[in-house]
Amino acid sequence: MSRIPSLLIIILLTTVACTGREDGFIVLSDSPSSRTFDPGEFLEYRVASADSLSFYDIDIYARVHYSAEVDKIPLILRIVSPDGKKYADTLRLNISNNPAYPVYSRSGVWRDYRWSYRKGISLPVIGTWYLRVDLIDGSTPVNGLVEFGFILSKR
Repeated sequence: MSRIPSLLIIILLTTVACTGREDGFIVLSDSPSSRTFDPGEFLEYRVASADSLSFYDIDIYARVHYSAEVDKIPLILRIVSPDGKKYADTLRLNISNNPAYPVYSRSGVWRDYRWSYRKGISLPVIGTWYLRVDLIDGSTPVNGLVEFGFILSKR
């Protein structure tokens, strides 16, 4: 029986750690093109699901520049299942600069926010799920938004 060189093991572990699926977490991230999320622009995400029996808690997160004067992120979340079913949800994510607020943290020049979106959700159809985030029609641009995404935590 041959032994796998330790360098190969390290490379394999590093590859697994960078996929965003370690320890039951799936992290989906996208960024507006110019640190401003403008009306008409959209962010998109894909989730490959091979397990229709697992349940997830879904959180939304955002990273905003500390100098941005933003009080909310008004958005429409669109979801398309692998079999073509469409869902939509309208959200107005409040942003508070108060460090006592449980979803807020300051890290250097960034303010990081996290909201609980849904708990105990399954992806009942195997395949690739598509998520798209747009600003609500008529919204003003969200200045200073440098990253926006989702964290799916397997239960």
